[in-house]
Amino acid sequence: MDDGRSKAPSAPDGEAGAPSRRVAELEEECRRLEEALERERALRRALTEALPLPIFQKDGAGLYTDCNRAFEEFLGLPREGIVGRSVHDVAPPDLAERYAAQDAEMRQGPGPQEYQSQVRGRDGERRDVIFHKTSVAGRDGRHEGIIGAITDITSQVRTQEELRRAVQRLTATEAIVNRSAAMLFLWRIEPGKWPVEYVSENVGAFFGYSAQDLMSGRVTWPGMTHPEDVPRLEREVAEALERGQEEWSQSYRVVAKSGEVRWVRDWNRLLRDSAGAPTQVQAVALDVTEAHRAEEAGRRAREQLAESEARYRSLVENLPGATYIVHARDLASATYISPQIERITGYTAEEILAEPGLWRSLYHPDDRDRLAAESTRFQRHKRPTAFVLRLRRKDGRYIWIRDEAWYVRDSCGRTLCVQGVVRDITAQREEEEKRRREQRLLADSQRVARVGSWEMDFSTGRLEWTGETYRLFGVNARTTRPSLELAWRLVHPEDAAQVRRVLEAAVQERTPYRMVHRMQTVDGREIVVSVAGAISYDEAGRPQRLVGTVQDVTEWHSAHRERVALSQLVEHSSDMIAMATADGRITYMNRAGLRLTGAKRREVMDGLTLEEISEPSATHILRNTVLPTVMSQGHWEGEVLLRHRRTGKPVEGYGAVFLVRGEDGEAPQAIAAIIRDARERRRIEQEALTAADHEQHRIGMDLHDVLGQTLTGAAMLGATLERRLASRGSEEAAQAARLSRLLLEATNQTRELARGLCPVPETPEGLRLALGDLARSVQEVYGIECSVRAAQDALIEDHAVAGQVFFIAREAVNNAAKHAQARAVRMELRRTDHALELSVEDDGRGFAQDAHDKGGLGFRTMRYRAGVIGAQLSLEINSTGGATVRCRVPLQRLKPPRDRKEDDKA
Repeated sequence: MDDGRSKAPSAPDGEAGAPSRRVAELEEECRRLEEALERERALRRALTEALPLPIFQKDGAGLYTDCNRAFEEFLGLPREGIVGRSVHDVAPPDLAERYAAQDAEMRQGPGPQEYQSQVRGRDGERRDVIFHKTSVAGRDGRHEGIIGAITDITSQVRTQEELRRAVQRLTATEAIVNRSAAMLFLWRIEPGKWPVEYVSENVGAFFGYSAQDLMSGRVTWPGMTHPEDVPRLEREVAEALERGQEEWSQSYRVVAKSGEVRWVRDWNRLLRDSAGAPTQVQAVALDVTEAHRAEEAGRRAREQLAESEARYRSLVENLPGATYIVHARDLASATYISPQIERITGYTAEEILAEPGLWRSLYHPDDRDRLAAESTRFQRHKRPTAFVLRLRRKDGRYIWIRDEAWYVRDSCGRTLCVQGVVRDITAQREEEEKRRREQRLLADSQRVARVGSWEMDFSTGRLEWTGETYRLFGVNARTTRPSLELAWRLVHPEDAAQVRRVLEAAVQERTPYRMVHRMQTVDGREIVVSVAGAISYDEAGRPQRLVGTVQDVTEWHSAHRERVALSQLVEHSSDMIAMATADGRITYMNRAGLRLTGAKRREVMDGLTLEEISEPSATHILRNTVLPTVMSQGHWEGEVLLRHRRTGKPVEGYGAVFLVRGEDGEAPQAIAAIIRDARERRRIEQEALTAADHEQHRIGMDLHDVLGQTLTGAAMLGATLERRLASRGSEEAAQAARLSRLLLEATNQTRELARGLCPVPETPEGLRLALGDLARSVQEVYGIECSVRAAQDALIEDHAVAGQVFFIAREAVNNAAKHAQARAVRMELRRTDHALELSVEDDGRGFAQDAHDKGGLGFRTMRYRAGVIGAQLSLEINSTGGATVRCRVPLQRLKPPRDRKEDDKA
């Protein structure tokens, strides 16, 4: 093997040719050195090109002067697009600024530099890399340029801690190689031996053999290779040569001088002679033992990581919230978001990861400044935090979320990433807002209703009051702490015993309590309060907790006393007092009303109506007259006709119905009625009417029997006097004749007055005779046709009843003649199986206007007389014009009172 040295030719005899020979030798030595240097340069260039790591070189101005093929491929630019340009021409602006700053540091302080950064690869994706750079200095020590290499560590960054340490060790190893720490070899092609023609000096640092051991042949490379790997390596090289491969790579084990087995990976390049025949192999060998171990550990770690990740994903994707992971240096750049985010926001995890700015754009505008300040504090202090903010869903609706975030660190305390959980708390927020509204409403309600509440713990004796309780008792909440002693001092001394008895009974009987008593407030007022409370007990039966309320009922208590007095007055009134709604449903009726109508208290509570206590014949008047009048005018007064619910008999009454209005004096609240039983009044009026009729009859009889007879006697004496004076030829005879005529006229007038006061003779057929006289009188006075038809059996033995029927007939006839402008009036008196019936029919304009509905005086008088004798009176408007008044007198009413009583006894 040629070691690059040749023997100098023998010096010729003599010294004359010595200088020329020495010059020739020096020139030959320089030529050999230049060739060796050129081979070294070519070798180094070939080795650099063979390296898979991107390698570059810059001059002092920061312009690229050279790079290897791996660097071209890494940037995706040809050498022509790199050499002569700066980082600003080949990198994004933000990265270019960072690279330029790092280069500036090297110019200020020459030496090796290693740092982690990001680059944009040929595919446009940003990748995490490690830059290994060293400065190149001239002979004067000034900075002349930079040589650097790039290691892609993107995949290692994303692994867990154990894998990360392995990648870091591998990265450190690769960094050494990138700083020319790789072993450089030149083999001669001799299968089985592979003699080493050149090897870098650092081979000893790896395997313990010096470069001379290998180049001298004392140690062969196949001899260092693990015996199990030699056949495979021989086969792989033979196949590469057979296929004509120019480059290939191999991995194998090497047994170091110490006996340690280490892993090596080399990158081989075939060299050919001028004829194209393969002669040598250039190789760059790296000791990848640590990398191999790391890869093996990484494989195991990846398997464990995959298993752990599967469990983690299963756990994370079943959480109620969405989990995320972001870069520690850039909180806006997420690397993972669990699928639950779609349920919360409507956006899928892929949509959010694909658009980094999307998440921030969803924040409510009013929350963005606050969130930015919170994020700044989070990054500065690196302590767990929680954000509560509004987020716009994909459907445009805003929701409330809670974002909890924390930094994830390794065992050495180094920050790895930021992890967090996002939860939709809209329902919780709404519930909290609802509770706050309810608390405000409770406080406002207690203030308006003047109701306070308290709670006492028996075990500690601690007493708590609400704000309204302080206000009710006149206690300053800021300066006074509530206590049981204070509460007892506030109780009125005269009521303290009662309060104590109620509380003791509640404790003994284990029942809630309620009481009303007086209290003396701190500011000197005396109030009446309504207190209610309940006591809870522990498992041993001991009082544990007391809760209660207190309400100021001073005004209510005073008003209640007045209402009780008024209620007793109303309830014990002899008149019927009732309340009803506008639609006629009775809501209250006092005792007198219950007696008068025969209703029961339960029926009133169940919704008894006015129609149910009214006589059916009066329902029309109730609905069409009474209620409308009350609603429009606020008041109605008159007679009413009720019906007893138990006996079914009609009950007459009279009184007032009026509208009860609200506190504003406008809105109608209810209808009230005060009705007095008319039966006693009817009895008294009947007795008065009977007495008046009797007195009228007596006066008529006196006029007829006494005054009439006296006048008749006086007229007879006057006639006798006239004859005597005339026989004597006295001039007073004419005056006596005149006096006799006047007395005769007075007698006739007296008889007419007596007949008017006693129109019905006191005989059973007296009514028939009186009706005949009435018909003749009407024809004479009004000049209209008036007829009467009376049955022979239409007899009335009770003269008072006959008189009332006659007056009813006369009122009906006078109304037809005077108001209805009738041309004919027909009266009929007949007897049926149950009653004596009188009917007065006319062909006029009808009865007096509104006589029926509004209770006209004529009809009211007839109805009154009919009521006196227990008769039924009705008014009918004929379809052909005119009206018919009917009066039906029960047959038992036709007999004298003494006969009726005997019949009743029988």
